[in-house]
Amino acid sequence: MQLLGFKKIRQEGAGVWTETDFKGIISLNYQLRTAHRVLIHLSTFPARNPQMLYDKSLTMPWENYLRQDRSFSISASVKTESIRDFRYASMKLKDAIVDRFRSSTGKRPDSNNKFEEAAIFLYWKDNNCTVYLDTSGVSLHKRGYRMESGLAPMQETLAAGLVLASKWKPDTLFINPMCGAGTLAIEAAMISANIPPGSIRKNWAFKHLPQYDYKLLRQVKKEIVSTELSSDGPLIYASDHNRKILAFARQNAQRMGVDKYINFTLNDFKESEISPDEGLVILNPEYGERTGDEEELLAVYRDIGDFFKQKCNGKTGAIFSTSKTLLKAVGLRAKSRLEFFTGPLNAKFHLYDLYAGTLKKK
Repeated sequence: MQLLGFKKIRQEGAGVWTETDFKGIISLNYQLRTAHRVLIHLSTFPARNPQMLYDKSLTMPWENYLRQDRSFSISASVKTESIRDFRYASMKLKDAIVDRFRSSTGKRPDSNNKFEEAAIFLYWKDNNCTVYLDTSGVSLHKRGYRMESGLAPMQETLAAGLVLASKWKPDTLFINPMCGAGTLAIEAAMISANIPPGSIRKNWAFKHLPQYDYKLLRQVKKEIVSTELSSDGPLIYASDHNRKILAFARQNAQRMGVDKYINFTLNDFKESEISPDEGLVILNPEYGERTGDEEELLAVYRDIGDFFKQKCNGKTGAIFSTSKTLLKAVGLRAKSRLEFFTGPLNAKFHLYDLYAGTLKKK
């Protein structure tokens, strides 16, 4: 966010606050690589029960926030003893919005759970409710390029976060064995070429709000200058041993328009030919939680450690996994350990300085 020129006011949990106008809202939706939603704060108020939620929401000027000719959807996070089902909280908020429109305009907008038009987010914790306009609608991790993925795909926002956290320099090699659907390589190519993550996405919730003007989105797009990468050949290499999954990765890269920047190769990671040049070797292997058995994967992680030591001298190695046991099997000392979440799972992102032989000999 700060790299885009927006001031960080404060951070609360996984959210960051800033101040901007509606053009800024569009820019954030179009350019943020690691965010899931861009929310506009509308109101925070006490609510000890669903009726208090309804009564307070009924006083809000929804006719200024929403269009009566567009539908709206509500998502909610509810952590209060006064209600057991978040859907009931959503229904009470929906009733208040509809009743407000009827009393102020004589008509009401439709509501559904499709998130195709306007969207609202309700956060209710203990005895306090906060209501936001969700200007993204469908989560921003859905860029629009990944139609096929295979097993346990990595979210695009997480992949972008890992690339940025690795401190990879776009003028150096990016090597992604076990590439799967190609998400890491595709996000790296987009970062390297300054291609906005929203560049092929067609719809956001902000398009269905009263303040929206298509000229603002056009201005945002014009102000972004993408970078044509070197024609000498790709610096981004992705490989996988599964022919079908590799075909998915190529198709995803083509949809995003970055296939010319990525060299896709069909091979097992141990057979990868690695250039001696500086760069990053990043792997997202199976980690037993969803797609493999941990005992069987110990050998794979040991092979990754050997692969790093034997073929990746002079580079930074990176492994993303949820299993501490498997990461220990790599047999290398990480220079840094970062924590991420993938769904409900707490994951580790280990970075290694790779040398020939042992670190002690170096």
